[in-house]
Amino acid sequence: MSAHAPTAPTTRPRRRLEAEHVVVAATVTLLMTGFALVFGDNLPHGKPVGTTCAWQGRSLVVSGGLINTGMSSAQFQIDARVSIAGRARPVRLWASADLSGFSAGRWHAAVYRYARTGLVGNAIEGCAAHVRTVPPPSGED
Repeated sequence: MSAHAPTAPTTRPRRRLEAEHVVVAATVTLLMTGFALVFGDNLPHGKPVGTTCAWQGRSLVVSGGLINTGMSSAQFQIDARVSIAGRARPVRLWASADLSGFSAGRWHAAVYRYARTGLVGNAIEGCAAHVRTVPPPSGED
């Protein structure tokens, strides 16, 4: 036995929330938000090039090129709109293309065979394509 009294358990002083902690938390939050804004849209972007529209007999043929400017492979949906003289609304045609990262390829829309006899051969006033990246499946059914 010893003559000394047992020591009481030591209690650590509770740390107070100080200004440095608030600054660090705010900085981390801003950095994470900024990173998500800059790199949050990780889908590759497609750029249409050389879109052509032409009559082949009674059919309207639309095709063009596509450049994948992203680092990864992606599937793209192409929405082509063709304005024909004498038709109130543009003809909309769709196509899809699968491209690997930093590559280029061709796309062809389905042939449009439903033009009225009076429209076949009329001047093509506008031919434009818009590209949208198809997001990969999420894995949830």
